[in-house]
Amino acid sequence: ARFRELQVRCGEISPTIVSRRLADLVAARLVTKADRRYTLTPIGRELVGLFEPINGVAIRWAASDPDAM
Repeated sequence: ARFRELQVRCGEISPTIVSRRLADLVAARLVTKADRRYTLTPIGRELVGLFEPINGVAIRWAASDPDAM
């Protein structure tokens, strides 16, 4: 995805913070940047796969507990 697409997905997070986090992800070799596009590396995709179930649990937990948010 291009930076602007990612910025939109991040909502109210400032462009500076998004840029810094992307640089961190590139440095950690979880994301690559080529032709002004960011792409997950194989290990980045693997980590996303691991976090998706955790995110699902967190969403269900928050929905069941109004004080959780």
